[in-house]
Amino acid sequence: MTLPKAIPSDLIDTLLSGYQKPEDLLGENGLLKQLTKLRRVRTAYLLASNVGTPLFRYAVRTLP
Repeated sequence: MTLPKAIPSDLIDTLLSGYQKPEDLLGENGLLKQLTKLRRVRTAYLLASNVGTPLFRYAVRTLP
């Protein structure tokens, strides 16, 4: 398993460019919810493409 890479500061700047109030970041349609949704989709893809592998078995045991 690889360690997470640092997020480039220009990407962070781009993501936060439209941020004006806390709801833009933490609200129902905020950036945090959108990133969480993308993470879940990516995790589902990784699991689906690794069924039966040690990664899949580990994830199944550790995911809530």
